[in-house]
Amino acid sequence: MSSKKMSIKVCDIPSCHNVPNNTLRIAIKEAIKEYNLEDKLEYVKNGCTGHCTPFVFIEDGDDRYLYADLTPEKVKRIIKEHVLEGKPVAELGGKF
Repeated sequence: MSSKKMSIKVCDIPSCHNVPNNTLRIAIKEAIKEYNLEDKLEYVKNGCTGHCTPFVFIEDGDDRYLYADLTPEKVKRIIKEHVLEGKPVAELGGKF
């Protein structure tokens, strides 16, 4: 895990805005506040990547992780375990 600020990216293009991604955006912002991660995790709006499912990218230095088919509960778990505790959640995604 890098000592630099990590980022979490979620699709935020006007033509998409599907309901699952909107609920993920809300859950991400809530988790950042809940776990006091404002100085450790940056929320980034991402353009279209062709992954038309609820997903996030987490970037940690040179390491990139993709977590897909998410719910708000799963994204909060990812933020808690991956970002806060430093343990990527293998059953929900992985490094690429």
